[in-house]
Parts: sequence; structure tokens; C-alpha cells
Amino acid sequence: MSENKAGMYLSASIWYIVANFLGQGIVLISNIIFTRIMSQSDYGLYSTYYSVVALLTPFVGANLFVGLTNGYFDFKEDRKNFRGSIFFLSIVVFFFFSLLFLSFKTLVFPWFNFSIPTIICVFTLIHAYSFFIINYYNTYANLENNYRVKSLLIFLPNFLQVAFSIFLINLFADNSYFARVVGSTSGVLFCGLIPCIVMLLNTKTFINKKYFSYALKLSVPSVLSSIAYMVMQQSDHIMITAFVGAEYTAVYSLVYLIGNVMYAFLQATGGVFQSWLYRALDSKQTENVCFVQKWYLVFFLIIAIGLLMVSPEIIKILSPESYWDFRYIPPFVASSALVVMNSMYCNIADFNKKQHVVSLFVLLSAFFNVVTNLVFIKLFGSLAAAYTSFGAYVLLVILVRSLLNKMNRNYYSDRYFIMYLISILFGCFVFLMIYHNVLIRYVVFSLFIVLCCFYCIIKKGEIFSILGYSK
Repeated sequence: MSENKAGMYLSASIWYIVANFLGQGIVLISNIIFTRIMSQSDYGLYSTYYSVVALLTPFVGANLFVGLTNGYFDFKEDRKNFRGSIFFLSIVVFFFFSLLFLSFKTLVFPWFNFSIPTIICVFTLIHAYSFFIINYYNTYANLENNYRVKSLLIFLPNFLQVAFSIFLINLFADNSYFARVVGSTSGVLFCGLIPCIVMLLNTKTFINKKYFSYALKLSVPSVLSSIAYMVMQQSDHIMITAFVGAEYTAVYSLVYLIGNVMYAFLQATGGVFQSWLYRALDSKQTENVCFVQKWYLVFFLIIAIGLLMVSPEIIKILSPESYWDFRYIPPFVASSALVVMNSMYCNIADFNKKQHVVSLFVLLSAFFNVVTNLVFIKLFGSLAAAYTSFGAYVLLVILVRSLLNKMNRNYYSDRYFIMYLISILFGCFVFLMIYHNVLIRYVVFSLFIVLCCFYCIIKKGEIFSILGYSK
């Protein structure tokens, strides 16, 4: 990798990490604020509303950013026109889906016409499509390595959602739920309008059947995958409430945030890794893939072990003692480690236009998760759900890896993945033995950091090579 390109990717990674954690920080602080300025019932209603927005987002734009990713390389001479044409298709999809959604609501709930619930439904659709626009433009910015634009679109929507909502709730305190819906939607819509205008102004031909067919073939199967991922992530919470009680769901959900820290790092760095990998695959210069894979996994290994050893203190800060069940931490961290592996495999599968096969694998894994939850939550309680999720991710990683091997497109080293996973599982085992003792945990973590630093010094030539400073 050349020095200029290495510096470009390193700068992008730093920008994404900072923007992502500023955005996550705003979300965290906002929850502290909103629980105080909203009634509990309105706060719960908005949480439900936001879940529906997340559920609708894959549908309203048909996940067309997936087709955009492949089209960026397959239509190199007409990238901006391809981008604009597919975006215009997403507008058509949005209006068609909105018409179906509102028509269905009218048929099932005819008394809702021209009422507040109908207006909420309209805001839900607009909110979801605004998220799609941001994701779509972020995908193109990532492929162009335009990290400043992408970082802004990571941070700004979170900030404006919070700012607009607080302003409107202060004006309309008697209806804080509706005020927050309007404020949150307005913040995301404002961020989506500018990329929308930019893309449409830079498009010469809006209707291109060739582009439409190409993008839909790749993107539509991924909608199923997105829904299946949501089932894997949300079914645990629903079943725990149904089988053992909501108080256990509360504990489960709080500790679940620990695993999400790794996911936040993955979101911050995954786009940069994907952009670099796609360029390597497109140019058929894949000799450095294992090299980068190794250090990418080292980065996440350090985060995983750090989370294991400091998470009890994080949980104590976030919650009262009734939430302090640290046995959930190891399976959540291990599952997040598998999500990292799966994302790396899926990048290659997506580049080779195998989204439909990956979608099937995600669906099978989600089905496995639901069935095992039905059996084991009843037998062993809510803790079993954390381990069934881990099992589902193990199955998903095995399936996607087998696909790449079958295609002869597995450019990664299995040895690095095995060492990474064994190290994290060993860390989980050690945590279960020592989590009651704060001093021992921090001594273990300190020794681990020293070993990592020592290893980095020994292998500094490899690091400099990746960064473009070797001879």
C-alpha cells in the first residue's frame, strides 16, 4: 500500500471513530435528558415508534445502497449517473411502498383516517426514508473515501434529532410524544435533503432500465437479510419477556449495550475496511488482504478483552444493583467478535454478488436462534438467550465461510480467525473466573496490553508496511 493511500485510509478511520462516538455520546446523553422532560408513557411510545422506523427502513428504499456498492465498480465510467438513476428508483419505491402501507392501514383501521395515528404513520415513512437517503449517500462517500462528508452524516443526524426534539418538547410539553416524533423526523429529513438535491442535480438520465434491473437484483434479496438480522437481534428480548418476565429483559438489554460497543467500533472502521478491500478485489491485488486482516483482528481483540475486564464498572455506573448480573457479558462480547468476522466474510460475498445466498444464511441463523430460544429460555432462563445468540452467529460464520471456500474466493487466513476467536473465548473463560475481583481483572488487562505492545514492537515492520512507510 502506498504512503498516500495508507494515510488516506488512516485519516478516514480516525474521522469515523471520532464521529461515531460523538454521535453515540449524543444518543446516550439524550436518553438521560428525554427521560426527564417526557412522561414515561410518551417515552415508551417513542421507543416503539423508533423501532417501527428501523423496521421500515429496509423496505422504503429497497436497500438500493447494496446495488450502488457493486455498481460503483461495474459502471466506472458512469458512476454519478448510476448513483442518481438508482436514487431516483428509490424515490419510486418509497412512494409505491408508502401507498401500500397507508392503504393497508386504512383497510385494517378505517377509523384512523385523517387522525393523529395516520399522521404518525406518515412521519414514520418519511423518517425511515430519510435514514435511507443518508445511508445511500454515506455508501457512495465511503467508496469515494470522502471521510469528511461521511463523518458529518454520522454525527449530524443524531445531533439534529436531539436538538429539534428538545426545542419542540419545550414548546409542546403536553404532547411530548408527538413533539419528539416531529423533531426527530425533521432532524433526519434536513440531513437527507441536501444529499438528495446534490444527487438529483448531478444526474443526466433518471430512468435507466439496465441500471434499475442491475440494482434491484442485488438489493432486494438484502431486504430479507436485514429483516432476518433484526429478528436475531430482537427476538431474545421479546421471548425473555414472554417466558420469564420483563425484569429479566431489562437486565438483558442493559448488558447487551456492552456488546454494542464493539459494534460501534465496527461501524466506525468497517466502511474504511470495506472500501480498501473492494479496491483490492477490483484490481485483483489481494496479496495484502491477510496482512490487513491480521491487524484488523488484533484491533478488535484488544477492544473485546478491554470490554470484558472493565464492563462490570460500566454497568455499575449505568444502573442500580438489581441490574448487576455480569454472567451475560462473555456471550455478548463473544457474539460481537463473531459479528466482526461475519462482516469481513460478507464483504467478499457482497462484492461477488452473492447477497441472496447470504440473506438465506442469515434467515437460517435467525430461525435457529428463535427455535433454540423457545427451548432453552424455558429451561435455563434469560441467560440462555445470550448463548443461543452466540450459537446463531457461529452458524452464520460457518455458512458464509463455506460459501467463499466453495467459490474459491476466501482471501482470508483461517489461522488468524481461529487465533482471534480462541483468544476471545479464553478471555471470556478467565472473566468468569475472576469477575468478582476488580484488582485481578485490571492486572490481567494490564498484562494483556503490555503483551500487545510488546508484540506490536516486534512486528513494527508489518505495521509500517500497512501504513506505507516500509521501503
